[in-house]
Amino acid sequence: MFHGFTRSYQYLPLSGDLKKHELGLYKYYYKYSEKNKYKEKREDAKNKTCEKFIENLKKYYITITEVNQKINDKRADSYYLTRTFLFVNLILLIVLGVIGYLK
Repeated sequence: MFHGFTRSYQYLPLSGDLKKHELGLYKYYYKYSEKNKYKEKREDAKNKTCEKFIENLKKYYITITEVNQKINDKRADSYYLTRTFLFVNLILLIVLGVIGYLK
């Protein structure tokens, strides 16, 4: 069965990359926080980082799942088309074999 060379699965980034992204978000929100006290800035940055990180993960998951599902659907269509042609070829082989045996 031909899967196509241009179809490839997508994956979430590596956990180390996700951790770096989360830390970068925290530093950004901490730096640009409008709070004045140290604890308030930390808490504000932590909350905003969690919200944004979860939002990013949802976007990754939705996008990647959609792409992978489309790939799986195309592969399933190719599989069933291949099975149909193999069955037709088998029937033709049997008919030709019977004709060749009778002659």
